Amino acid sequence: MPILSEPRSPAFRCCSPLDQLEDLGGHVTAEANHSTDKKLLKKLDAILSKIQDLLETHADEEPPKSLKIEDAQREKPLAKQSVLLAERAAKLLIGAEQLGIKTKPVARFLLPGAERAVLMMIPAIDENIHRKLATLKPKLTVGEVGGLLMAVAEAMIDAHPLHCFALIMTAKRLMDCLEAEVTGALEPTPGSARSSVVYRLRITLADIEPAIWRLVEVPDCSLGELHEVIQIAMGWQNTQMHQFVVNGKHFCQALLDDIDLEDEAGIRLSQIFKGKKKPRIVYEYDFGDSWQHEITLEKTLEAEPKVKYPRCLEGARACPPEDCGGAWGYADFLEAIADPKHPDHRDMKEWIGGKFDPEKFSVDKVNRELRRP
Repeated sequence: MPILSEPRSPAFRCCSPLDQLEDLGGHVTAEANHSTDKKLLKKLDAILSKIQDLLETHADEEPPKSLKIEDAQREKPLAKQSVLLAERAAKLLIGAEQLGIKTKPVARFLLPGAERAVLMMIPAIDENIHRKLATLKPKLTVGEVGGLLMAVAEAMIDAHPLHCFALIMTAKRLMDCLEAEVTGALEPTPGSARSSVVYRLRITLADIEPAIWRLVEVPDCSLGELHEVIQIAMGWQNTQMHQFVVNGKHFCQALLDDIDLEDEAGIRLSQIFKGKKKPRIVYEYDFGDSWQHEITLEKTLEAEPKVKYPRCLEGARACPPEDCGGAWGYADFLEAIADPKHPDHRDMKEWIGGKFDPEKFSVDKVNRELRRP
C-alpha cells in the first residue's frame, strides 16, 4: 500500500485525521483496482469498509479546507502530538533509569517490516540501530526503544502529511513496547490497595467451527493489558491493529487527542464488570482479516496467594495463521492444506512453511509466555 508516495495532484486537504483516512481510502481503492489476488482484494475491501464507517461517523463535521502544497508543507499537523509523545517517552525513560532497566533487552519487540522501514528513513537514528533494525529479530534495549520513540516524535513535527499515518502507527507500537517494559518492572508495594479480584474470561474466536477458544484468569487490569494477554493466549503475533468494543463503545490505542476514540489504557476490568448485567465485549484483531473474539466473564474470584496471574486454564485448537483472510479465508486454507489434490495445496504448504495442525494447542506453552518478563 503506497502510503509514503508523493501526492499526484497540485493541491490536497490539510492533514486532519479524517483527511488521513480519506487519503488512505484512496490508496486502498487504487490498490484494489490493480490487484488480481482474490485474498488481497477481500482484505482491501474489508479495510475500505472500516475506513468508510469511520468517515460516515464524522460526516457532520466541518468539511476540510483545500490547501496548496506550499501551505500544506508549512502546516505541522502532528506538532502537538509530537510534544505529548516526547514528554511521555521522556517520563518512561526516566522511570526506566530509576528502575535500572534502561540497558535491559526488551522482551517483545514486534515491529512489522514496513514500520521498521519508516524508522530507517529517520536521519536522527544512528547506524548501530539501523543495523539492528535490519535483522529479522532486532535485539534492542529499553533505552534504545525510548530513543527510537523520541526520534519518531521529532520526525512528526516536520512530517509530510502523507507520512503522518505511517509515523503514528510506528509511534503506537514503540509506545506499547516501552510502556510494557517499564510498567512490567513495577512490583506492587507491600500493603498497597491493589485489588485481589481475579476475572475468569472465556475468549472465543467468532465464526469458526469447531470453536477456537481460551479460558484465562487475569487480575484487574486495563484493556490495553488484556490485549497483551489475548495475543499470547490465542497465539497471535501482535503485528496488526486492534480494538475493543464494550457495549457498542470503541476502545483502542489512543494517541491523537483530536480523534474521538477512548484510550484502552484508561479503563479497567473492574470498571467494566461493576454491575450485575454482564457487558458484551468484542476484541477485534487485524482490521483487514477482522478476527472477532467474543469475551465473556465466567466468574470472579479471589486471587490465590501462590498463583501467578495472568494464567491460562484451558483452550482448544491452534490459532489461525495471520493474513490468511479471516474466518472464511481460514476455512479455505484448511480445505486446501488437508487435500493433496487441491489446486492450492502446494502453495498453502509453502506459505505456511510446511505442516499445520489445526488441533494443536499447549496450555503450558501459553503460560510460559505469560510468565516471561
